Amino acid sequence: KNASDRQRGPVRLFLAQAQAAGVDTGTSAGFAVIPAITGSSIKAARLASALFERGINVQPILYPAVPEKSARLRFFVSCEHSEMQIRQTVAALAEELAQI
Repeated sequence: KNASDRQRGPVRLFLAQAQAAGVDTGTSAGFAVIPAITGSSIKAARLASALFERGINVQPILYPAVPEKSARLRFFVSCEHSEMQIRQTVAALAEELAQI
């Protein structure tokens, strides 16, 4: 496999898992940066904090960088992420989203 193929596998897995869990990934086409749209800056900030407490480092993108209804978390996925890390991250994301 070339580097591009190794990169796409984890990204496709993350995107598929997130979409299956009901996460709004916007128009993501499966590239290295995948959004989780929360719809409010407060939700995005709370979600990023909750995930950080679980060992997941993801940055919120808040108003005014994006419109308020487009506030999101931005996940950077690389070939260094294992399948288990991706599955655990998406599961944690879905759990925390359900509580916000």
